[in-house]
Amino acid sequence: MQFHVKGSIKRHFELFNSNETSLGQLNYEHWISNKCMIKLHNDVTYSIASSGMWQSKLEVKQENTVIGQFKFNWNGQIVIEMDHNHYIFQRVGFFGGQYSLKNEQNIELFHIKANFDFSSFSFNFTIETNDQYTEKDNVILMLTVIYCVNHMNAMHGGSM
Repeated sequence: MQFHVKGSIKRHFELFNSNETSLGQLNYEHWISNKCMIKLHNDVTYSIASSGMWQSKLEVKQENTVIGQFKFNWNGQIVIEMDHNHYIFQRVGFFGGQYSLKNEQNIELFHIKANFDFSSFSFNFTIETNDQYTEKDNVILMLTVIYCVNHMNAMHGGSM
């Protein structure tokens, strides 16, 4: 399946399916912020924010319940734990704006391509999902992955 994420001014990102139906949004509080909100089409909201003593771990919460967390590993990847599953998010190649989300068996579940849109001064993304796995339509995981792309780029100086 293919999904599209349209960004505007690097603070608001909206996820659409192939029929251009909005599935959810990722909204940052400020331009340079680790905090953001995920809002699904049914008005259910989640938050993403740093946690821990060194602010090195990020948590996805629904109200006060942690439903996922992620952090960088020493290989420059982001390890995501969500719904009792572990995923590895990483950049594909050095340049080119492509990313991958793999499961514990090293099978690619999502392939993400970033494209800069000068009219909205933000990135848009295309997400190709592996239809053989249940994650193929997990909106929260997709928006979390877009957060990871933005977070990784902020950590690496914005190079796509």
